[in-house]
Amino acid sequence: MIKNLLKQSDSPFIKESIQSLKIISQRVTSLSEQVTSSTFTVYRCQLISKADLELLQTNNNILLSPQNFILASRSIHSILNICRPAVDNRLSVILFEIKLSEKTFVVNLNSDLILFNLGILFRLVSIDLRPDGIFHAQLGLANAIIENIKEQIQCKLNTRLTWLTFGNYLMVLKDDKIAEEYYRYLLNMALPNHPSLISIYNNMGLMYTMMKKSQEALECFEKVSELQCQSTLNVTEQNDSSMPNIRFSCDTITKESLTLNKIAEVSYHLEDYSTALDCYQQLFEMEDDKNLREFYRSKIEFLSCFCHKY
Repeated sequence: MIKNLLKQSDSPFIKESIQSLKIISQRVTSLSEQVTSSTFTVYRCQLISKADLELLQTNNNILLSPQNFILASRSIHSILNICRPAVDNRLSVILFEIKLSEKTFVVNLNSDLILFNLGILFRLVSIDLRPDGIFHAQLGLANAIIENIKEQIQCKLNTRLTWLTFGNYLMVLKDDKIAEEYYRYLLNMALPNHPSLISIYNNMGLMYTMMKKSQEALECFEKVSELQCQSTLNVTEQNDSSMPNIRFSCDTITKESLTLNKIAEVSYHLEDYSTALDCYQQLFEMEDDKNLREFYRSKIEFLSCFCHKY
């Protein structure tokens, strides 16, 4: 999908604050619910690069996903008046004709302009060159298509589709590079203290493990361990001392144990036996289960003998 084709010129301003963007989206959604739906066509003018133009011309039914709020006009004449100076200056410009169904909700800014909310999805119906040198593209709404895609993803993962499990789906498809880019995108978008950072780094660690990139996996799991320690300290400080902490303690130990296990396994594959040994020693001290303690003891004995050789 082309993500940048329908971007606004003021997108850097919008992206300055993720929180502000969420508030704007909520307000636009609230406004759109108050608008009576009807069947109509709107138009939008957009400069287009040669690469994007070739992509549109060679891919029928391609999906267009704007990353920002976009404006469109009910008046084709006003949009053509914007397009023509661009053509006169030998720029490639495209006129989007967007047909809206009567179930589509938009915000009427005035009698001419409308605003689409985030998450709108379009499908290219056709594209051709007008006699006046303006490219003309007909678009239709495609939100029903994405709903079908979501159902297929959820069936494939056997879990509910979220912004985080989508990365897992990419790994199932063996799209390693795209999955890595997606996780890094999430890291860039998340606030420094966001609780989901633990899950993002953990999934990245599993991804790198599958990709046989042990060093990168280790760095991710170490980051998970660091964040878990910070989370434990923060929650402990905030908890009322009169409230029982048994459930919190058990959950925390379980999560830390899983992370230490991953660090130990990856360290062993990297031939960092001392780090692996230290992890298993910590796990042995943390564990109450007799069988698991015996398992960790065997790991400690094996690695202790192994470490003496180096």
